[in-house]
Amino acid sequence: MHTLDGPRAKVKRAKTQLIALYDDSQRFFTKNPNIITRAEFDKKAGNYPIRVKRCPSELPEQWSVIVGEITHDLRSALDLLVWQLSLLETPTPYDKTAFPIYSVGRM
Repeated sequence: MHTLDGPRAKVKRAKTQLIALYDDSQRFFTKNPNIITRAEFDKKAGNYPIRVKRCPSELPEQWSVIVGEITHDLRSALDLLVWQLSLLETPTPYDKTAFPIYSVGRM
C-alpha cells in the first residue's frame, strides 16, 4: 500500500460525487429550462457570466448532501496528505497535525 493511497481514495470519491452532482443537475435543468442563461463572454473577467432568470422554489435536497460529501472528502484528503508529509520530518507527528498548516503564534 502506498502512503498516498488514502488521500487518493478521498479525491477519487469526491470526483465520483462531483460527476453525480453534474449529471443530476443536467437532468434537473433539462426538465426546468430557462432557469439559467449564459451571457456573452466577458473579455475583462475572462468568463461567461451565468444569469438566473427564475429560481424554482426548491432545488433538489440531495445537492446539498452531495456538496457536503465532496467538501468533506477533499478536506479529509488534505488532512491525510499533511499527515503523510509530516511523517517525512518526524516519526511521531503532533496528534493535531492537519490542514491548514500553520505555526502556532505566527499568524
